[in-house]
Amino acid sequence: MSKLSVIIPVYNTEDYLSECLDSFLCEKTDAEIILVESFSSDRSGQICDEYAENHENVSVIHEKCPVGIARNIGLTRAGGKYVYFADSDDVIVPDALEKMIQIADLHHLDLLRFGAENFADSPEFDEEVEAHRGHYIPKTEDESTYSGVEALKDSLIKGEYTSAPWAYLFRRSFLMEHPHPYPDLKVHEDTCTIPYIWLDAERVRRVKDIVYMRRMRPGSLSHDKVLKRSVMIYAGEFERLLKHYTYAPGESEREVIVLLLKRLLMHALLVSLRMKEEDAQVTERLRQLKEAVYGFPFADSMINWIEQPEVLSDGEGGVYFL
Repeated sequence: MSKLSVIIPVYNTEDYLSECLDSFLCEKTDAEIILVESFSSDRSGQICDEYAENHENVSVIHEKCPVGIARNIGLTRAGGKYVYFADSDDVIVPDALEKMIQIADLHHLDLLRFGAENFADSPEFDEEVEAHRGHYIPKTEDESTYSGVEALKDSLIKGEYTSAPWAYLFRRSFLMEHPHPYPDLKVHEDTCTIPYIWLDAERVRRVKDIVYMRRMRPGSLSHDKVLKRSVMIYAGEFERLLKHYTYAPGESEREVIVLLLKRLLMHALLVSLRMKEEDAQVTERLRQLKEAVYGFPFADSMINWIEQPEVLSDGEGGVYFL
């Protein structure tokens, strides 16, 4: 059994893919690298095949699918003790994963949360990188082991929570015992997956070590169609979590779910405010959330946000939800 399975979805990243793969191949740890390539229109598929041919610990699966489904596929092929999900345009910090594996082994962890930083693909992103420096680094001063519920609550309150999978090392057997497959979505698939993994975890640590470097590069424009899709996904996940709240096993878990609900609602409202034109379906969806939350003890603040979403732009909702 390999110590680590690195799962990397690949689509149209030919300019960055070799740098990404080389960074993992330089790692000292015993790792298998599983590439799930989605029939790219550039040379990404060929690059994957070349690496698989030249490195016995690299394998490639060609299947047309969104990134979340690619991660599911990779996980079914994984054989390592630990699993790590990376993006194909980013890089790993040298030897950092080996240290994380040692920490996970020593403390018998289900998941380990660690730090990441942005870096600029071109000078035009220098200012943005600087503005977000430290954003993905845990703020905890206590690197002890906690339950997932306890750690997630503190993470949300401190404003350090992220649903990005590259900020975590997972014990594979834990993921198998508590399956939370990624949904078939093109965006925000992590929002619908990572919180439930936290809630199931029994042993979690957060450390400040920077393990991952996230590339800032030109992406798609946030036009109304994309923003609307985001609102709808956040709204659907809000309703799913609201149902989860009703059968949560204890008060601590219910408290964490409320924090997650507020975070989801805030994201939905802030995204809706960025839309250039009012959309009847978005308005109706938010009205439905308002109705859904009636009767819950935490309803008042959420209803106020839905009725006056502009207050969230001024930070009234609390910094730890942004």
